[in-house]
Parts: sequence; structure tokens; C-alpha cells
Amino acid sequence: MNMMNPKKKKRRIKSNENGFVILFAMVVSLIIILITSGMYTITHKQAIISSYTRESQKAFYAANSALECALFHDISPYINETAFPYGADDSYTKDISCGGNDFSVKKIPVQSSASGYEDLFSFRYPEINDSTFGITQPEESGCAYVLVEKKEGEEVNGVVEVNTRVTAVGFNTCIEGGDGLVNIPNFDDPTLLERRLSSTYTTYKAIQ
Repeated sequence: MNMMNPKKKKRRIKSNENGFVILFAMVVSLIIILITSGMYTITHKQAIISSYTRESQKAFYAANSALECALFHDISPYINETAFPYGADDSYTKDISCGGNDFSVKKIPVQSSASGYEDLFSFRYPEINDSTFGITQPEESGCAYVLVEKKEGEEVNGVVEVNTRVTAVGFNTCIEGGDGLVNIPNFDDPTLLERRLSSTYTTYKAIQ
């Protein structure tokens, strides 16, 4: 009669227990790795969304500030005359100021416009000289390009309508555009964002 050696039986049981412990440890490790990987992915996505929101706000605020600057110098009751006069010569330029910063308005000569606007003016915002203010401030505040378009409308009671459209395009990251002015969007930056604001309105000009 064959009888199994008790010592061999004990060794086999112990060997099975060791294998189960290793398998259990591997499963637990895999679960921990999956949880950690998931947490990292969520955190990384949240960081990207947070950064995107911050950069988007920077571009929006630049566009909004530039738009308000243009509106102030065109229709504010606190100025004597508009900085964007309808019918100005093609060589027209004018220096304006907003928030303590100086800007140069220039007329853009055009032959015709699909939208019917005849007079186009532009300026870049902000035009901050880095020798005076340092380039850190404008890079952090963004920059914008402003286009002011005007066209003549109908004649009403001895005055003529002047239809105006102001478009401000803001950017979150900018570089020096010449003469120490940090006001050009950095198109080589993969995080570059653009935000656009526009306003249309009608003013009246006396017929001369």
C-alpha cells in the first residue's frame, strides 16, 4: 500500500501558497499602477484646461482693452475730435494714448472693400517701449491689432450717416515688433490663442 510522504505534502501546500501570494501581489501592483496612471491623466488634463483658460482670458482682455481704446478715441464726449475721421487723406496718422501708453493710428489705403467700408484705420495695442517698461509686462498682458472701418450712409436732415465697425483681435503671447515695441503675436508659439471682439455703430457728420 502506497502512502504519500507527509513531508512532501507539506512542501506542495507551501509552494502553492507562495505562488498565490506572488499572483496577489502582482494584481495589487497592477491595480495601483492603473489608479496612479488615471490620476496622472486627470491631473494633466486639468492643468492643460487651466492653462488654456488663463491664456484665453489674456487674449480676450487684450482685445477688450484695445476695443475700448478705439471706442474712446472715436465717440467719447471727452475728446474734441475723432482719431479716425471719415474722409481723411491716405497719409493720415495720429498719436493717441490709452492707459498711459501711446499708440500710432495710421490710415490704410484701399482701392475697394467687399463690405463697402471706404476708410480703414489701424493701430497695435499695446505699444510699450521695453527700454522704459521692460518686456515682461507686455508679454504677460498680451497684445492686440485694431481695425476701424468707416463708410458713408444715408443723408438725414442735413447730416450724413457714418457707419463704423471696430474690430479688435487679441493675442496671449507677443514678441517685439520693432523699435522695442512688444506688440506682435508670436506665431511660433504653439500656445498662441486669438480672441476677436467687434462693435458696429452709426454717427452723424454735418454736410459741408
